[in-house]
Amino acid sequence: EASVPFDSFLLSTFKNTALYTASQAQGVWAPVSIVFEPSLEVPGGGILVVKAPTSFSFDLDHDGTCSTLLLLDEVRFTNDKYRCLVDSDFPTYATVELSPGAELLAGSSYRLVLLMKNDASVGDAR
Repeated sequence: EASVPFDSFLLSTFKNTALYTASQAQGVWAPVSIVFEPSLEVPGGGILVVKAPTSFSFDLDHDGTCSTLLLLDEVRFTNDKYRCLVDSDFPTYATVELSPGAELLAGSSYRLVLLMKNDASVGDAR
């Protein structure tokens, strides 16, 4: 059975995504790069939330900020354009908050680099 089309909204997603890590070693802090292209503009004041697997954690400073770089076509955003936060109660979530006026443009290629560690233990070889 079919229905009459109805007004809806465009889902905000990313395309041309990729994930790169500098190391696969466990227990070692290593940069992880997330490459993405927004399908819609992310306005100033917008947020990006990155969820890591359970055994991973983000580098967390004493003030709740995390080590990160945000780049547009390999040009770094200055620190006043965004900040990265990690709640110590939820260490697998990093929230990148854009400052007012620091939007992410639709169709542009960005790279977000976060410092992470895999805390998983290695099982016995059998």
